[in-house]
Amino acid sequence: MKTSNRRGDRAAVVICLLTLSVIGWGSCNRESSDTLPQYFGLYYQSSKGLKEIPLSGEPAYVAATKNVKAAMASRNMENLKAAMNDLYTSCQQASTKPSFIVYHNELQPQMIHLAGIHPPAKGLAAVDLGIAPVANQQSMYRLGPKHPLPRGLYLLSASNGMPSELGGNPQLDCFLVDTTPSEMLKASQ
Repeated sequence: MKTSNRRGDRAAVVICLLTLSVIGWGSCNRESSDTLPQYFGLYYQSSKGLKEIPLSGEPAYVAATKNVKAAMASRNMENLKAAMNDLYTSCQQASTKPSFIVYHNELQPQMIHLAGIHPPAKGLAAVDLGIAPVANQQSMYRLGPKHPLPRGLYLLSASNGMPSELGGNPQLDCFLVDTTPSEMLKASQ
């Protein structure tokens, strides 16, 4: 009688394992198709989902940087303050470990760079990005900082080696980590 129970137990375990492998385990090592892009491009993975970053630069960010340059040239402090506020407002809110996806056959993940400004320090500091291929996805890579980012402003750019037919604008977008536009504006004064 004990022998038949053991066979029954073994059969139950085998059935459970087969069931788990079909329903659960098969998807454990794969990312949901909802979290991966369908089309070539550069993406920011926010808490709200994937957001494509145009390779010519995020339009609000590009416009804001032009306004900052014009305000600096005019040397009018009120214009500069307003332009800096517009720049900070154009930035994406990001976590301390933002994640980006490069999905392209020509745009290589090594061409993407992130640099930060951490008040009260002046100037940009490069962020060391880790690069990992996305499982079962050809030409798709996930990029993210190797260490959590301190609060501040971060600029996403492409190296000058990026082919011009892919956009040609090395300045792509900006991100605020653990700060707000008004806090950045106050820190920059």
